[in-house]
Amino acid sequence: MILPLALLTLSPLYFVFSLLSSTGFVPYAVGFIAAYGFYEWVHYLIHKHSDPRGYLKWITRYHMHHHDRRWDRCFGNTNSLWDHLLGTYSKPAKH
Repeated sequence: MILPLALLTLSPLYFVFSLLSSTGFVPYAVGFIAAYGFYEWVHYLIHKHSDPRGYLKWITRYHMHHHDRRWDRCFGNTNSLWDHLLGTYSKPAKH
């Protein structure tokens, strides 16, 4: 679901970057693809890793709080920054 949205976002940005600079798009595209890859990798680990530790344990608890209790909050999949900034943060319960 995110990939089609990403492609819709990427197309207009490609046009803008190509107008500004012939090399402006490549670093943006590489960064975008790397960030999306990291997002998908973390999301996979959250749902499939059997014994998370450290950061993965925290983000798993945060993400599962979104799925199990607060579907309208805690949208962050790799961190809680945007939830804090946009007012959608909800502190997950300790297990």
